[in-house]
Amino acid sequence: PRHPIFDDDRPSDLSEDNELVDSFARPGTPPIHARKPPKGPLAEPIRAYKSSLKNKFPEGWNPPRKLSREAMDLVRELHRNDPETFTTPILAGRFRVSPEAIRRILKSKYEPSETRKRELWAKEKTSRALARLQKKEQEDKDFQAVSEIQDRILSELNLKRDKPIGADH
Repeated sequence: PRHPIFDDDRPSDLSEDNELVDSFARPGTPPIHARKPPKGPLAEPIRAYKSSLKNKFPEGWNPPRKLSREAMDLVRELHRNDPETFTTPILAGRFRVSPEAIRRILKSKYEPSETRKRELWAKEKTSRALARLQKKEQEDKDFQAVSEIQDRILSELNLKRDKPIGADH
């Protein structure tokens, strides 16, 4: 038995919904990213905020600490579930990033395609492995430097011990 919704193979005519869907947007309204800033009482605070961002970040937004895609998704999920508890400052403190970074994460709606997600995951995995390797190399260099210093100190102590007492004077 087939489900009543799928009772036949005829294509469904959804043209009756076009009027309802089209009525939400006024004809000729540009997409949000192409709209000009508003005029009126809100225009000045928006301009002031944008100029303060330009002053704070003259080279553009490039935070020193970046979150993984999973961490960004977690930030959004926590804020969505309980915005009173997980405010921007609290999330910034928990994830050790700036409040501006959290604000931008919560504001953005970007969701990469599955292919792009796999590429980003592979790139992140490679960069983490490279970072671990570099950290290990640095630790080895530091250990080697400490070992050389210890050897030098021990050799100086042995030389002092081998000298007869009073030979310094």
